[in-house]
Formats: sequence, C-alpha cells, structure tokens
Amino acid sequence: MDNLELEKKNCVLYKNLDLLGKKWMIFLLLEMAKDMNNSFRYRDFEKILPGVTSRAISMRLDELVSSGLVSKTKVEIKNVIISYNLTEAGRELIPVIKQLQEWGAKYDTCVPKSEGCHRCDMFESCSNK
Repeated sequence: MDNLELEKKNCVLYKNLDLLGKKWMIFLLLEMAKDMNNSFRYRDFEKILPGVTSRAISMRLDELVSSGLVSKTKVEIKNVIISYNLTEAGRELIPVIKQLQEWGAKYDTCVPKSEGCHRCDMFESCSNK
C-alpha cells in the first residue's frame, strides 16, 4: 500500500465520504430523518425506495449499522421484527446533509418534483416547495 492509499485509509474525511457516497445511502438517512422518533422496518424502505433492489437496501442498512449511524433492533413477538433507527451520530449528521443540499442549491438549480426530486420537503432553500 502506497502512502496516499494509507492516508486515505486513515483519514476520517475519506472514510466518511466513501461511506456516504455509496448509492442510496443518503436517501436512507434522509427518509429516517423525516421521522426521527419512528422505527423503520425493512419493508418500509422497500416502499420508500421503489425500484431499489432488496440486496442494495440490505447492504446499505448493514453498512449504516456497522458505521454507527443507525441502530438495528430485533423484537420477537410472533415472528422476528427488525427495526432501524438513527443513532445520535446519525441524527447529528442530518444537518450536515441539509447544509450540503443548501450549498448545492445555491450553485445549481433544483429539479422539480415532477421530474423526480422528492426531497424538497427537507430543505428550506429548495425552490420546489
């Protein structure tokens, strides 16, 4: 491993951008942020993100749990129910994501909801509200 790769491996900025830059990661976090006091079940994410494969959702949720941004809870009633919640670290990340969106909106144009953006309700600066 060369020095640059070693620096990337040990740099929190690179590690966090690598995690959050993965497909669907931000969307999962933002959906959980819409109701931070609610527990989300796996099937909720399948409804929220139609067209995203079950494998992709499962992989991203596992990575969010491993990173400490999301907690995973198992409850056994008649069958096992697994729920996901933002952790304190995950809740603290949401304002950072919102700041990124607002920074982007300052230098670019929001895509209207009719063209596929459904995140406008999360941000004050979006012109598509």
